[in-house]
Amino acid sequence: MKSIATGVRTRHAALTLALALLALILSAAFTAPVWAQVDSDGDLLDDSVEIANGTDPNDPDSDDDEVLDGLETAWNADTDGDGLINALDRDSDGDGLLDGEEIALGTSMVLVDSDSDGLDDYAEVVVYHTNPALYDTDAEGLSDFEEVTFATDGLITDPWRADTDGDGLTDYQERPLAFGGHGTNATLRDTDSDGLSDYEEVFQGEDGYTTDPRSADTDTDGLSDGAEMGYGTSPVNADTDGDGLNDRIEILTYGTNPLQSDTDGDGISDTGEIQVYGTDPLLFDTDGDGLGDNEEVTNGWDGYQTDPLDPDTDNDVLTDGREAELGTNPLQRDSDGDGIWDGDEVAYGTNPNLADTDGDGINDYNEQVAGTLPLNPDTDGDGLMDGAEPNWNGDTDGDGAINALDPDSDNDGLIDGAEGPLGGDPLLADTDEDTLGDALEAVLGTFLNDDDTDDDGVTDDAEVDGGTSPLARDSDGDGLGDGLELGLTAPQGDDTAAGHFTADADPTTTTDPLLVDSDGDGLADGFEDANHNGRRDGDDPTDASSDWGSGGETDPLAIDTDGDGLSDGLELSQGDDPLLPFTSQDLDWTADSVSLELDLGTVLSDSLLLVNTDATNNPDDSDGPGRGDVEAIEIEASDLYSETGRRLPAEWLRFQPERIFVLPAGGDSLVTLTVLLPDNASSGTYSGTVTASAAGGAPFATFTLVVTVVGGGALEVLPNPVYADRKPYAEFSFRSSMGLELSIDIYTMALEKVRTLRGPGIYTDEEMHSLTWDLANESGRRVASGVYVAVARMATPEGTTLLRKKIMVVH
Repeated sequence: MKSIATGVRTRHAALTLALALLALILSAAFTAPVWAQVDSDGDLLDDSVEIANGTDPNDPDSDDDEVLDGLETAWNADTDGDGLINALDRDSDGDGLLDGEEIALGTSMVLVDSDSDGLDDYAEVVVYHTNPALYDTDAEGLSDFEEVTFATDGLITDPWRADTDGDGLTDYQERPLAFGGHGTNATLRDTDSDGLSDYEEVFQGEDGYTTDPRSADTDTDGLSDGAEMGYGTSPVNADTDGDGLNDRIEILTYGTNPLQSDTDGDGISDTGEIQVYGTDPLLFDTDGDGLGDNEEVTNGWDGYQTDPLDPDTDNDVLTDGREAELGTNPLQRDSDGDGIWDGDEVAYGTNPNLADTDGDGINDYNEQVAGTLPLNPDTDGDGLMDGAEPNWNGDTDGDGAINALDPDSDNDGLIDGAEGPLGGDPLLADTDEDTLGDALEAVLGTFLNDDDTDDDGVTDDAEVDGGTSPLARDSDGDGLGDGLELGLTAPQGDDTAAGHFTADADPTTTTDPLLVDSDGDGLADGFEDANHNGRRDGDDPTDASSDWGSGGETDPLAIDTDGDGLSDGLELSQGDDPLLPFTSQDLDWTADSVSLELDLGTVLSDSLLLVNTDATNNPDDSDGPGRGDVEAIEIEASDLYSETGRRLPAEWLRFQPERIFVLPAGGDSLVTLTVLLPDNASSGTYSGTVTASAAGGAPFATFTLVVTVVGGGALEVLPNPVYADRKPYAEFSFRSSMGLELSIDIYTMALEKVRTLRGPGIYTDEEMHSLTWDLANESGRRVASGVYVAVARMATPEGTTLLRKKIMVVH
């Protein structure tokens, strides 16, 4: 006890007197000293009083407690009842602290528990180190006694710390519920060990929820409140997302999101997927068929309710999702009812929504069975859709292929599709039974269903056999129908249209339906049979009085009806009566031979004279005895040959006119001979024959033509080469007097044509002319730099090239 008091005295010696005075003033049991005149020790007590009370009048602090005798509270009372008055009792209240220590501590010398907190002052100072002058040292609401004992909540807290466990709640706030506290453990930061401090639970921590700090799982969902804060779930709601599954089951059992009622976003709540449909709440499309689970269990956008656990509800080898894309029925294997499963149709390439994919009139299944192509409306390519073919699955011609696979079902050589437009029957080889197969009729252009296409009375097959045209009622165009000319009195077939055929009035006389002029007299048969009845009408042609012009007709079977040696046509051309006799003529050349000399690449013309050498009728004239004079004279030449066998072809020789009609007696006709000689002809002397003959008859006048070829070409092109490197064009200068047309073809060195230039007309003078190339190709694009070859050609208007020159162009 002495050591404790000594320690206290040491700490507070300087304040002893001041504190003693303060204690004296504040003491409730203060007894005013009896002031006397004699106070030997200056302790504020009269010596006599001290002697009377037993204190030492010569010792100001009789009990050595650091408090003057006269300043001791109730100095002459015995507060602790130990038989000593307070002035003689160092620890007046017997609490274990010297009176001087209590003054220093601010406690009462006469109260064992100065602050009435339930702890005596000595215990607060020595044992608990609390403030004996304060009821609640840490000022959090609990007395020091409540904190250091198990008095209220059975816990010992730190009386010096308002929040013993540092959880944010004062010890007072954590007192038992019965005392108005939260009932938490003031010595544990997390009373329920749920990972959240008591303060967070009571006052809405980071998660914003007020939870029960005494229960680790406030909402009893199987997850601690702290775990729920980590997951973001509500610790006060066992089913945060309200999907019917508590948070723990979602997290730990199914792995679903406790914050989303539909974890996979398929439109079905997690509970629905687990408890109702059995689908996977983590998969938008549980069966992987391309349709979300919700689409399957409800009538989704495809309008069907399929099995979300079976990717192919109808087992047609197409997933439900694929069927949704295709628009097929995922509940029916054969959506279009054609007999083929949808999956097989997709594999085959047919449309599972169309029973007849190619629209040919036969459903896909039947096409597969029959062997036709369900993707090709016309399998055999005959122009008829498979279903449109007559008896499509029959075999008309017995060749082993059904008609839909046989482009020519009747094997007539004409494809089925072509028969209809031509009037034919694709199942009949000869539709009109005219013995001409339909294919032949198609080639000929006759009607397949009409045995007399041109309605001339002659069946098509008879016309083909006889050489007449089954397409022309009048094959030779002479004005008489073929049937009439053949002497028919009635049509041969059944299909001749009325009003077109004319019966022959005299079938004993027939003209040639292939000759305009059967007798070769220069008059068409139809002209001679003026009324087109097949009979020669009029009086006797031997009668001296001719009735020509009044109904009399020439004989279409006699070249010279009146027998005068002149054909009927010739006489009519000269204005004579073909029914009265006339005279003939003789013709000849004025020269027996003609010689010409030409330069290579030139054109030379000369004139020849054909004359009538006999002004009288001569039955033995040059055109043949008994024929009369020839009204049509044809001029032609043979090829010319040199002695070495080189040839000048006859096509290089031209005559004008090429045909002469009737020379009067003693008359003549001038014939111009023109020779075109190209520059590639060989030099030399060539000879041949020029003849004049009756049309279709033997020559009656001839002469020998001699052509001598000398010299060189007559096309000059300057300059050569042509340079176009300093200007945007190439200019060709040329000269020729042959009366020919000029063209220049431009080629690359690989002989690929670039451009063709053409002169504006025919050049006949000796002047220089020019053509300009703009260095562009036919498309107008400029050509690349380089070397090009230009070929200049002079040709006749008919296109015969006579002169040719090559020029190099440098660009």
